[in-house]
Order: sequence, then C-alpha cells, then structure tokens
Amino acid sequence: MAGVVEYVARHSPKQSEIVVALQKRILDGELRPGSEVPSLLELAQRHKASTRTVQSAMHHLRRLGYIQSVRGVGSRISAAPPHLCNFALALPNVTQSFYKGLCIEAAKISRDSESDGLPRRISSFRLDVGHGPRDDYVKLTADVQAHAVAGIIFAAPVNAFLDTPIFKEPGIPCAAPATGYGTVGVRQGKPFINVVAGNIPVERIEY
Repeated sequence: MAGVVEYVARHSPKQSEIVVALQKRILDGELRPGSEVPSLLELAQRHKASTRTVQSAMHHLRRLGYIQSVRGVGSRISAAPPHLCNFALALPNVTQSFYKGLCIEAAKISRDSESDGLPRRISSFRLDVGHGPRDDYVKLTADVQAHAVAGIIFAAPVNAFLDTPIFKEPGIPCAAPATGYGTVGVRQGKPFINVVAGNIPVERIEY
C-alpha cells in the first residue's frame, strides 16, 4: 500500500493537493471519525479540480483506511482511522520464541479489540538492524510517513533506527525499552518502557 509520500511522487499536483489537504483535515480532527466526507462537488470547487480527480484522491485515502464507504449513506471518515487505531510492533529479524510470542499476543489483542468496540490493530514488522531494503522496513516507513500508524512499539534495537524516518517522523509516538535496546527493562520486579515522541522523551510508564 503506497503512502501519501509515494502518492504525491506518482500523481498529478492537483490529486496530491487533495489527498494531502483531506488527510490533514482528518489528522487535525476537523473531519472526525464517522463524520460525512465533503461531497465530490464541494471538493472539486474548493480545489478547482474535476470530480474525476477528486474521486482518484478519495480512492487512495480509502485504500489507506481514512475513508470508508457506507451502504446507503455514502463516504464517511473511517470509524477506526489508521492514525488512531493502527499500531506497529517493530521486532528484530530473528526467530527466537520470545519474539514469536509477541507476534501472537499482538494478533490476539487485535482480534479481541474488534469485539469490544475499540479496534486496535497491531501489525508486526521484522526489521533488520541495518534497516536495508527489507520489505517490512519499506512498508513501515511508508505507513509512518503517511501517518497511517498511531504509534510504534520497539522490541527491535531502537538505536539502529534513531536517524531513520521511522523514528524521526513528527507526531508518531514511539515506545522503546529504557535499557537493553531489545529487552524490556525491569526495575524492582516491574517491567517498564520509555515513551518518546520523535526522538524527544516524554514520560516513563511503569506497569
């Protein structure tokens, strides 16, 4: 799934303008989950574009999960948009049972949350420390740049990604081990993580 950055690079300036503007209105909360999407005519007039151009832009936002089609109603802002409900679990590219267990638990949380009315989708990404051209790294980078994730949980060595778009994109919260860079730290018998926004520490959570 191409993100907004890739879309802008591949499509006309007018289509890109509409995608970026609508996404910004969604991210800023102007267009809230479940609310009606502005009509094709309204968007066409606002951006001085054809309705076909608007349809192409909206189709891409639908593919990203920001917009959904509701039978008998039309297009609505997704009730569970990716920037609020999609989380990434960044794992090292190894086959240890501990990390397999994390993947299983992430999938379970995703399944269980669908039934409690508050969808939380957790996708696992296996990242090489060298963050080379591995598919998972490319996919996560695209999702982060598109703001199609609500946050990233690092079980992979986070220091290897400090200077990459995955970690530096503004507005994407990241949770990373406070110590050990790959194992959750333990203090007085309790695990803890550090929470950072970009590369700026925000708070420490203990649980």
